[in-house]
Amino acid sequence: MTEYNYCTIYTATSGLGGKFAVVRDGYNEIIRKKSTVEETMDGGIDVQVGGVHKLYNLIIRVRHTETEANYGTFDTLRQLYELNNPSIAASNLLDYVNHHGEYEQVYMVGDFQGALLGCKIEGGTAWWDVQVQLRVKPTS
Repeated sequence: MTEYNYCTIYTATSGLGGKFAVVRDGYNEIIRKKSTVEETMDGGIDVQVGGVHKLYNLIIRVRHTETEANYGTFDTLRQLYELNNPSIAASNLLDYVNHHGEYEQVYMVGDFQGALLGCKIEGGTAWWDVQVQLRVKPTS
C-alpha cells in the first residue's frame, strides 16, 4: 500500500492549498451514524437511524513560513478553513488526499484551533499544531 508522510488539502478552483504533515497521535477517522434511542412504554426500545458520515479529526503540524516546496503554511490552512462564500457553489468544498493517496471531497467544520510550539511566532522555526475536522461529502 502506498504511504506518504503528508496529506494534501486544496481547492481545485482557486489553487489554494498544499501538503500538510499530520501528527501521528492526532489522526482519527470517525464513522458517525445519526441515531436516536428511546425507551418505549412497555420497556422495549425504539431505535431510529439516519445517515452515516465519515469524519477525520487531524492535528496538522505546520510552520508560519514554510521552507519546503509545495507545503502549506499556517496562513494557508487558515484560509482553507475560512472559505465561506454562499454565492459560489461549493465554495468551502475541499479536495483531500490522505497519507495513502486516497482522494475525497471534504468540508472543514468545527473549530480551527492552533497551538504554538515554542516561543517563535514568525518564520521557518515557528511551528503550530492545528486541530481541524474534515467531514467527508456524502457521495449520494
